[in-house]
Amino acid sequence: MKSIVIRTIEDKLSAYGFTYINYNSCRWTFCREIDGISQNVVIQKDVWGGKTYRLELNSSVHQKILGLSDLSDDLRYCLDEIEYKDEKEQVAVLGEICDLVIKYGLDKSNNVVGVRRKHEVTSDMERKVFEENTLMTQNFLDRNRLCSLNRRDIFPIMKKELEEIYKKPYEQIVDKLLELAAVYGNMIIEVIGGSWNDRGIERQPFYKGYPVLKRLVTAWEEKKAEILVRTFVAIVQQYQKWVKNCLKQFGKIPQTMDKWSDRDVIRIMEEPLEEIEAYRQLERNLYEKHEDLIAEGKVLMEIEDMEDFHAIQVLAGKMRRLQERPIENIMHELLLLSALYGDIYKRIAKGEWLFDDRKGCIIRDGINFDLEPLRAIISAWMDSDYKGLVKTYQYGQIRVRMRTGHLTAFGDYYNRAEFSKEKFMEGK
Repeated sequence: MKSIVIRTIEDKLSAYGFTYINYNSCRWTFCREIDGISQNVVIQKDVWGGKTYRLELNSSVHQKILGLSDLSDDLRYCLDEIEYKDEKEQVAVLGEICDLVIKYGLDKSNNVVGVRRKHEVTSDMERKVFEENTLMTQNFLDRNRLCSLNRRDIFPIMKKELEEIYKKPYEQIVDKLLELAAVYGNMIIEVIGGSWNDRGIERQPFYKGYPVLKRLVTAWEEKKAEILVRTFVAIVQQYQKWVKNCLKQFGKIPQTMDKWSDRDVIRIMEEPLEEIEAYRQLERNLYEKHEDLIAEGKVLMEIEDMEDFHAIQVLAGKMRRLQERPIENIMHELLLLSALYGDIYKRIAKGEWLFDDRKGCIIRDGINFDLEPLRAIISAWMDSDYKGLVKTYQYGQIRVRMRTGHLTAFGDYYNRAEFSKEKFMEGK
């Protein structure tokens, strides 16, 4: 029986002469030949276990590989991939990719093409940003008396400078677009990591290339500076999902993308999270050093004599300020937060610190409920779901009452538990 990918793509593209060729390392290739020229449509599934598809268009006479962002400026394709949740969405996403190929990927003479822009972004322009982005960014910061790439400072200035050149001829504002592209790209790298290449920026293996300069040109052409903000937010959100999936599947964040065989991918995806040494070491560090981490964290966050509920609010406020930093750069802060959160839960649930060979560092209460503080903190950071920390805290209180016989109606207590969303989200 043919896979969903093969069935869906063939149903859509067979009328244009494309036939299924092969499958290799999560890549399905469809090909046709016109006048001796081979043209390929490649569908790539996320090899790290995520529910996403990428598109690659190429031909035997063109070295350039086109992705979804080359066919459309829609923000959903800004990282050249589309996400799906279930089989119904999976079929819809594959059909959407085919519609883009048909509408924008094949011109009237059936050549593989990309979206035609009003103003050309040349390879020389992209190379200049690649080679001089550091200098351009520093000039921008010096001119505006800024000392860092803080998005709250930079986006209003970028918007203002872009709006000032809306009506000017393209030839006169190329240098300004190059500078803004350099600042924009470095701001993204500051948040999620990555580096420059002669096509834009990349953060392997999260994304292989993001055309920063083309996005600036599009924002200028359409006179919509807000595109840059929306794209920035979309990239950060997709990065958070990717990191969460990597930690869930592999217990680590891959730094480079090797060429995996199908066997390698299956082996790694089936390997339990607890067996990943990198993550286990973090769990062991938390267990072995939790007392030192608690002492350090209480001083840094000034919660020494604070009520537990308010202390959790402080932890949430700290996590919100870490939200846009790469997880590789904040692991110590996350360990501190995990130790403090575990200490609060241990105290209210009358639990104890233990190390479980399967779960890692846990807080076990008297009814054998195991809180995994490191996973709880990382999950809250990934999902921006700080309310979950409060709910777990309240759940601990409930379990204590159940254990001591002071609570018989679980639902009644929980419904009466005081929780102010507005107060909590203020943080500290």
